[in-house]
Amino acid sequence: MVVDHVAGPSPLHVLTGGNRFFVSAAEGFVFISGFLVGIVYGAKVRRHGWPLAARQALGRAFTLYAVSVWLTLAAAFLSSAFGLGSAPDPQQTTIGRFLLEIMTFQRAYYLVDVMQLYTLLLAVTPPALWLLHRGHWKWLLAPSFGIWLSFQLSDGQFQVPWPIQDNPVFAFASWQLLFFGAMALGYERVAVQRVWTRFAQPLRARVPGGWLPLLTVLVGFMIWLSMTDGAILRELGLVTNSAAALDTWFDKTRLPPLRLLATAIVFAFAWSLVNRFWGILTRASGWLLLPIGTRALAAYVTHVLIVAIVGAVVVNPSAATRYLIQLGVSIPALNLVSQIFAVLAVWIIVRSRTPQRMVAWLGRPPVRTARGSGDSDTGRRWMVSPSLGALAFLVVGSVAALAAPWPSGLSFPGEPSGEQVRATVPHIEATATAKRGIANIRPDTGNESANQADTKSTLLDRTFFSPTLGREIPYGIYLPPNYQVDTNRRYPVLYLLHGAPTNYTEWAQLGLADVFDELIANGQAQPFIVVFVEGEGSYYFNHQDGPAWGDYVARDVVQYIDATERTLPDPASRAIGGLSMGGLGALQLGLNYPDVFGIIGAHGPALWAADEHPDVLGSPDYYAQYDPRELARTAGRQPLAAWLDVPSQDPWLDRDNELRQTFEDRGWPLVFEIYEGEHKSEYWYSHIPDYLAFYSENLSFGSVATIGGTGQTTVQSESR
Repeated sequence: MVVDHVAGPSPLHVLTGGNRFFVSAAEGFVFISGFLVGIVYGAKVRRHGWPLAARQALGRAFTLYAVSVWLTLAAAFLSSAFGLGSAPDPQQTTIGRFLLEIMTFQRAYYLVDVMQLYTLLLAVTPPALWLLHRGHWKWLLAPSFGIWLSFQLSDGQFQVPWPIQDNPVFAFASWQLLFFGAMALGYERVAVQRVWTRFAQPLRARVPGGWLPLLTVLVGFMIWLSMTDGAILRELGLVTNSAAALDTWFDKTRLPPLRLLATAIVFAFAWSLVNRFWGILTRASGWLLLPIGTRALAAYVTHVLIVAIVGAVVVNPSAATRYLIQLGVSIPALNLVSQIFAVLAVWIIVRSRTPQRMVAWLGRPPVRTARGSGDSDTGRRWMVSPSLGALAFLVVGSVAALAAPWPSGLSFPGEPSGEQVRATVPHIEATATAKRGIANIRPDTGNESANQADTKSTLLDRTFFSPTLGREIPYGIYLPPNYQVDTNRRYPVLYLLHGAPTNYTEWAQLGLADVFDELIANGQAQPFIVVFVEGEGSYYFNHQDGPAWGDYVARDVVQYIDATERTLPDPASRAIGGLSMGGLGALQLGLNYPDVFGIIGAHGPALWAADEHPDVLGSPDYYAQYDPRELARTAGRQPLAAWLDVPSQDPWLDRDNELRQTFEDRGWPLVFEIYEGEHKSEYWYSHIPDYLAFYSENLSFGSVATIGGTGQTTVQSESR
């Protein structure tokens, strides 16, 4: 979980799956929790009776409830104070409303949503324990399966106990099956072991090498299927869109049968692997993993705060991060270092026992009983816990602040005027739903008030459902200074595409937001919205017999942004740009969708030929309709403005020159730059001001397209 939640793609995702595999760490968290509940509370039931076990289970549920509420409030207010991407939308809620929704579990929050799920599961554990104690395990599993099945058949519409806002992943109706199934296994583990020994051991003896080799083959097949987006299924004619089919079959929210099967295979593989190599694994990593595992709740609480800190330092780069990029350190390498330090930080903090003490204080039941003392007090007496005062404070505060607006940013003593403190956290699952009317208002130039000038830009991570791809897709968005203040103003939009093998956070990690803020503050650029588009390894075009990534960008993303943000919905007010893989994508999208994107920016594009990358690009005849060099010769409509830059040591320099010549021969507008450098992160980082200046000069900030170009090509070549 720490690795998947901190920063972005890194080599460690080979081990963790990067939250994109058929199974995630969350399944392990819920399954192990249920299994341990069955073992621990099952033993209490047998030794001390069901009433004591039920009281202790409810006490633990309250502990989780208190931790969930306080952790959510701490994370939310810190996010608002520092402008983090997970901050609540001040236009959608108030302080009091947010408090009440969090306290009543009407609303979830990033990374605390799984804690809410666990709290609800423990709250209904006592009746489950009673059924298991009476030997009625079937009466536990049958309703659990029925709730799960109803959720599957209703396509996620069947909600138990109630719909929770901003909780698109951990639906109680689906995830409870994993918990209660594991709980029954833990409670009846002795009987299960007898059955397993009786039926499975003879079969195991017939399998060469035991279960581990077979499970290794199955897990390897799953990894291959995931890495190839299930291409074999498409080739066999079983599906037409294999990637979308896999997303449906292994959907994390619904936990459909194939995801449960994949979970069982991966868990069995991990169990067999650990049993086989326990000694080696303990000596190599036990010092790190066992302290974290035995303090899991404290570790999870700690990691939520660390995720925000790393987001502030890495995803929104500090001076040190930028220096490393300039030295040639890749973004995946920076992510790797961030994730290693995050794991070590969790290990150090939980060993200090500071989080445990905080959890113990906040998580005590507000009213509890204790055994009396003395001759006249031999029964039990009631005691009030400090947590009761904390809860009362929350209730009174929420009522008092019911109409108070949620802060969009806080100032601190000694903070320089106008300083931008902001960061993004990857994979925040929050969906904007407000649809605003269309009004085209020209920007006010230089007339902002002093208060407006001090407002901060906003850098957010969100998700939305793509009808074309048939699944939830993340994206990032930069909202310029004054966006939250001047709510009548509309803005052009720049859609930026990342390269391979990174994700949509790449441009933010390169420091684009800070550079843009500085240009705007100095009057060197006009403010506009920037959307960071997720493209995985697609090259952003409609694949042959595969996902339609081009339609997803040009239709789904653009229409969603136009519906949820204050944009100028006109091709002259939309630009598409990208680096490396994204540069190729920007060229072909701009030329294939001139009715959507009027401005094109290609920054060191990876101009592959079809025969050089057939696994992605398809056959040469098919790829011709997406090859920028071919499109430049055949497209019937020129872009309003275009930019193409290339490093002097770029492997595609000759093809870039060929593309430039085609633009020039057709009389199309193009700014062509050759800068000194290589096809690396530091090259794009150093030229972000040039890119933003180009987009600012050529985007239309009015309701009518006014930029057309004279048909002349400006060719500039220099070494810097």
